[in-house]
Amino acid sequence: MTKEQKQNKDKQVVDLLESLEFAKDQDGCIYAKITPDSKFIEVNSKEFSNFLILAYRDKCHKIMPSQFLSNAKFYASAYGDGNGKAVRSGLRFGFERGFDYIDMADEEGNVLRIDDTMYTKIKDSPIIFKTNSEKLPIKISGPWGDAKKFLKYANCSSSAQQMLLLVDLCLSPLARINQPVTCFVGQEGSGKTSTASKFRSVFDPTTHLKEDFVKTKEGFYLTLNSSGIPLFDNVRKVDNWLSDLICQAVTGTSYGKRKHYVDTDMFKVSIQKKILVTSINVPSFEPDFLDRALIFEFDRLPMSKNVDRTILDADFGEDLPEIREGCLKALVEAKRLLPGIELAGLSRMGDYERFGAAVAEALGYNAKSYVKSFRALQMKFKNTRAKLSANSFISAVKILTESAGSIEGRTSDMLIQLNNIGDDQSKLSNDWPKSPISLGVKLSKYAADLEDLGIVAVKSETKNGSVWSLKLLQTVNTKVEQMPQSGNDNDKKFENDCE
Repeated sequence: MTKEQKQNKDKQVVDLLESLEFAKDQDGCIYAKITPDSKFIEVNSKEFSNFLILAYRDKCHKIMPSQFLSNAKFYASAYGDGNGKAVRSGLRFGFERGFDYIDMADEEGNVLRIDDTMYTKIKDSPIIFKTNSEKLPIKISGPWGDAKKFLKYANCSSSAQQMLLLVDLCLSPLARINQPVTCFVGQEGSGKTSTASKFRSVFDPTTHLKEDFVKTKEGFYLTLNSSGIPLFDNVRKVDNWLSDLICQAVTGTSYGKRKHYVDTDMFKVSIQKKILVTSINVPSFEPDFLDRALIFEFDRLPMSKNVDRTILDADFGEDLPEIREGCLKALVEAKRLLPGIELAGLSRMGDYERFGAAVAEALGYNAKSYVKSFRALQMKFKNTRAKLSANSFISAVKILTESAGSIEGRTSDMLIQLNNIGDDQSKLSNDWPKSPISLGVKLSKYAADLEDLGIVAVKSETKNGSVWSLKLLQTVNTKVEQMPQSGNDNDKKFENDCE
């Protein structure tokens, strides 16, 4: 190929790229629309690479060299950065200028738009929804709907819990408000995982039922970046560092990281998510977590009420379109009612609480009853934490363990250390152990309560007798790891997903 021929082919590709419509989102990701009727796709995606390869073949009648492809994508990113229109992006949900949007993820590229009069399918959405191979399409089939059919698949213990769960389900696709962490807590066989997965599938159906539990900060943000409503199943304990990250994610945060092979350029990801958690015990009693959590306790189901999972899933599949339609109708009505909803004081989830009162009215409940039940549920677990803190024995164990980091020894030695911490009034209380044997009994009795406060109490047998160890849970589980300066394969996957 002569120099003139190469320049001519370069010009053809440049002309092609400059004829496209580009957009740039809030995180600096560049998108291109390859045809006037198509949706925007990420410039760094495989779909855009395939478009360039086929366009080059049609114009130049040759296979595009790999280096040429790399240069073309680099030019597209640079051109889009300077000429792309400013847009907002999301994975499944979005909000813009008073309208809420839900990506239907169907072949036609439809998006649901919700206002205070109706919900309708549109194609030209102001929100760019990122493609994801794990997203399944959302199907709606008619104007009818009954959101309360979802309660057939939730093992709620009271009508108040049913109301709170149904309102939470209806609000789950709204990107405009800070969503609480919805926790399903109960023993094995209580149906918490089944309910959580069905909750998620109403507005965020995916090919996988749940996310792997994360042990690093980067893993947490990677998971949230690839899920509309992430579900963390069977979580034993949420450590303090992860509790902080979850609180930031539901309130709204961003994660920044240096790009590979450059010194100063950064990319970031903005995240605000609805998060689902299932656990046998309340996963965290941290005050910030409890302020942002909606905790539903499920009782274990008797064998007589267990249903074959295949039958249950089939029944839910039949009810799902009607449940989804009912939730959408409730959202439309709630948006109409919202201006007239006024609350006497607001909690830290005030926007959610106010919108929830409107949804409760739309579903046929009473707004005042909803607010009362919502605040009572949150206060219940705050009171539990207060009771644990007020127990003189538990408080002393907490002080002793936090000051030492970890303790191991015989109960006789531990009792001496506890007696040095406790005051005379505490040592006279019924909570206080009066002997080494009594200390061992109380450590066994309060092991679960201590774990709720971040302390693991373990008894082991040695040739010299029983030994107890007390450790802070943060020192048992993996902590946040320092971010590496040079990327590995997971780093690159995360960067490619976000750029």
